[in-house]
Amino acid sequence: MAGQGAGQKSVQPGEIERALASLPDEQRDAVLLVMVEDHSYPEAADIVGCSIATLATRLVRGRNALLERLGDAL
Repeated sequence: MAGQGAGQKSVQPGEIERALASLPDEQRDAVLLVMVEDHSYPEAADIVGCSIATLATRLVRGRNALLERLGDAL
């Protein structure tokens, strides 16, 4: 049966929102545009006005920061 393994915690209401809010604006924008709104890298880069490489860097840093903040809850 699929489910949570021992030692994993569930994400509490508001945790993801607080973690996203704690990111620098550039990282939060990249995460939201690509991961939530499902824009392609070129689309997201055009929206925020940066290169695709810069967007990719912001996205990686944002994802890593979220993993640090939320840990096993994801």
